[in-house]
Amino acid sequence: ENNAQRLMRTSGINRYFLEHMRKLKVFTLSEHEEKIINLKDTTGSSTMSKVYDILSTSLRFPLIVDGKRQNFTSSELKVHFTSSKANLREGAYKSLFKVYKKQRDVLGELYSSIVRDWHNESITLRKYPSPISVRNKANDIPDDAVEAMLSVVRDNREVFQDYFRLKAKWLGLEKMSRYHIYAPLEKE
Repeated sequence: ENNAQRLMRTSGINRYFLEHMRKLKVFTLSEHEEKIINLKDTTGSSTMSKVYDILSTSLRFPLIVDGKRQNFTSSELKVHFTSSKANLREGAYKSLFKVYKKQRDVLGELYSSIVRDWHNESITLRKYPSPISVRNKANDIPDDAVEAMLSVVRDNREVFQDYFRLKAKWLGLEKMSRYHIYAPLEKE
């Protein structure tokens, strides 16, 4: 501890990084265990993530735009989520859901494998207190601060709901749906 403090005093701009790494020390495994996890990741969860990326980027989403049927990548399709045309927004979402539904078994298995691997490593082996703690610690945010924020958001969800009731009214809709969350309030 004395040596660490001595080095911290002279670490300059690297001090925050070094302090953060020291806080994560309690979740670090032995060198041998860390090597095994690194080896496992090269054929395990990292590979699953790559397969997910390859599959999802290869998908094409049909959508009729200005009377013409076109095929879009996911990122190209999502541009239409913010269209000023309600039918185009709805069509874009329906196309996304339809294509992903066809791949649900493969995508679900990939996602499930990634989540199980993450849980086994983070919760079972590294002993993080909860799933959200893993991300909180990586972001150097206390669990209590995140829980306080979530509590305030839960307690004030009516504000969010009121906004979408108003937005539906401004858009001339009887009821807000998923298709209109990103609708612009002004015409393009």
